[in-house]
Order: sequence, then C-alpha cells, then structure tokens
Amino acid sequence: MKKTIDELIDGLISEIKNNETITKKLLDKNNDNVSCNFVSRTTGVISGIHYSQYIYKRINSKISFQILREDGEFVNRGDVIAVITGPMADILRGQNLALNFVRFLSGIASITRKAKLELVNTGCELVYSSFANPIYEEAIKKAFIDGGGIVNNNKTYVITRNIRTRFDNYQEIFDRIHNLDPELEIIIEVDNVADLLEVSNILNKNKRIRVCTNKDNILEECSKFGLKHLEAMGDYDIKKIRSIASMGYKSLIIPYLTCDNNNLNIEMCFYRRIKK
Repeated sequence: MKKTIDELIDGLISEIKNNETITKKLLDKNNDNVSCNFVSRTTGVISGIHYSQYIYKRINSKISFQILREDGEFVNRGDVIAVITGPMADILRGQNLALNFVRFLSGIASITRKAKLELVNTGCELVYSSFANPIYEEAIKKAFIDGGGIVNNNKTYVITRNIRTRFDNYQEIFDRIHNLDPELEIIIEVDNVADLLEVSNILNKNKRIRVCTNKDNILEECSKFGLKHLEAMGDYDIKKIRSIASMGYKSLIIPYLTCDNNNLNIEMCFYRRIKK
C-alpha cells in the first residue's frame, strides 16, 4: 500500500542517528534554546513549508516553528520564510531533512510558476507529468499546483507510443480499452504526423491527443489538424513554450518541471550568541 507523505517522513525521522554523535556531545552543556530562520537566497515560490514544520514537531513537540511565508507565496532574496525556536541539538537533528523538503518542493513550484507566467493570456495550461518521483507524488503534485500548474484527476488511460508498437492499428487498441472500461478517458500519444492523421480519422475532434516531440516542424504540422484538445509533451525551454501555445496547443506537459534537481536555495541561519 502506498505510504502518505507523513508516513514517509516518520520513517525518515526514525533513521536520523541521534545517539553518540559528535554534535550531541559538543552541545551537551550548550543545548539551550535558540532561534534561527529559514531564509531564501533567491527569488521563487514557496512550497512544502508545512512538511518542514511537521518534521520538527515529530522530532520535538516543544520546538516552535512559525511560518511567515505560506505555500504558493512568492519570495525575494533575503526573505525570512520561517522562524524556528527550540533546543539547539534538536534543531540541528532535523536541519537537513526539513531543508531538503522545502528546497525540493519550492524548486518545483518556482520553475512551474516561471513557465506559467510565459503562458499568460494564451489559453494554454501546464499539466502535471506522470514522470515525477512516485514516492513523493502527493507532495510533488501539491508543489506543482502551488506554482500554478494543473493536476488532471479524471479517470484516464494513456495509449503510449510503446503500447502502439504491439498493435496493428489504433482502432484495435480503442476497441480493447472500451471493452475493458468504457468510462475511461483515452489520451493518445503520437510523435509524428502520420500517426496523428490515423488517429484523427478514427476519433472525433474532442479526443485528447498528445504530441510528444521537441521538434518545431512536427509540432507545427500537427497543430494544423484543428483538433480541440491538442497537448504537447517535451522538455521545452521555458522561453520557447509561448510560441508552442500560439500554435493552438491547449496544454503543455514538461517532465523536467517536476524532477529532483530544481531546488530553491534556502538556508538555515542562526545568530551568534552574545555573552553579557
């Protein structure tokens, strides 16, 4: 059974080594309450801050985690996102895990918002990619939404190009799917004009067709068929996506928006104790 994010976090916390560490011994007599901030070192959109708060509550319920910038809010360089107060050793125990969550998810929200702004007034939407890490899918979807993307929760089935290779034609695939579950919304992936022509001759124009290519000439040729629900999927440069939308595509799927290397630069900043 798939675990919730809270259950995954609980498992990660249990793996944090908190016995006989140098840090614990070092702070044995200096483990007083301290305050520190989560500070953004760049511009972006916050997401996942409540997971960081949950992490610290699980480590020590007496730790105060005050959220100053909520999920979905835009931040500038130097903005304080949260203030954490509690025993120094416990704060340090959760530092990496708490920062990793908010950096990772804020990175997804930030790059998604950047892409979303390029599509203003085009009528084209950013749609969630199923290529995201399935372990953290619940959190990744939330971050994608925080950035302005759309998650399609309809009951769908994607006829991928790999599935197409095992059948003689699309009609055979449609018939089989209809017999298995007539309520499924079918999405058809194509990567060339010939396949799109075959599909368009079989289906009505309301069916969702996904053109999977990075090639401008194929995207442009496919857009000329006049289909109402035409999608494009590829690793498109953000500066290029407005031109794709202008061809008539109603939604874009860009897998790298939800990948693991879009981290937002967020740091934990302590203040040196001043002796009186």
